[in-house]
Amino acid sequence: MRRLACVAALSGTCFGWAPSISAAELKVQVSSLLAGRGQLAYALFASAEGFPSQRDKAVKHGFLEFGAEDSIEFAVSDVPAGAYALALYQDLDRSAKLEKNFIGVPREPVGFSRNPKLYLGPPKFKETSFVFDEVSGPVEVRMIH
Repeated sequence: MRRLACVAALSGTCFGWAPSISAAELKVQVSSLLAGRGQLAYALFASAEGFPSQRDKAVKHGFLEFGAEDSIEFAVSDVPAGAYALALYQDLDRSAKLEKNFIGVPREPVGFSRNPKLYLGPPKFKETSFVFDEVSGPVEVRMIH
């Protein structure tokens, strides 16, 4: 009986001690798209590991269709509160990879949370990260051509 009481206490089920991990919907507004061309790829990272190009290291990623608009609003569901960075690109040729020239400069529009200036190479996680919680407003991303 004592073992059962210890297990219940450690698992957090006694007296309502279970940790509450809530997840919310992260809203994203993207502007300056090339209207009606390709699809929008996004990757949401919770750390610098793999940011911005290794989508398998992202906590959420996907592709979105859009119409003749030059802007789109979408939501990423079930995102727990925390620090994140968002990387996007407009996949003009629908190849599911960011096309680059011979020196590594993107040939397709790219965008990042907090809209950093791009110099030599992609921005760092720290430059693009933001804190998200249930009351956060939408993340605004302006695509760079």
